[in-house]
Amino acid sequence: MAKAKQSKQTKSQVSEQNRFSLFAYALFAFAMAYGFGSWAIDSGSLWLYLFTYISVYYGVSYSVKFVKLQFFNNDKTRKAKKS
Repeated sequence: MAKAKQSKQTKSQVSEQNRFSLFAYALFAFAMAYGFGSWAIDSGSLWLYLFTYISVYYGVSYSVKFVKLQFFNNDKTRKAKKS
């Protein structure tokens, strides 16, 4: 019994760290997009526009994953259906 409770706490801690990681990755990707976008406008380089697009893509991707994990990960309904 003690091991089961301990593993559940560990899973919630891992989930909390995963949420923070996704949020941090999204912020970093948007910061990179801002930097690349500013640089691309100044220089007119198509490579920088490509890097901006890729950064925005990953920022949105990580944001969507974060929101799904944070707000739509409801374990209560799964537990209720099993019993």
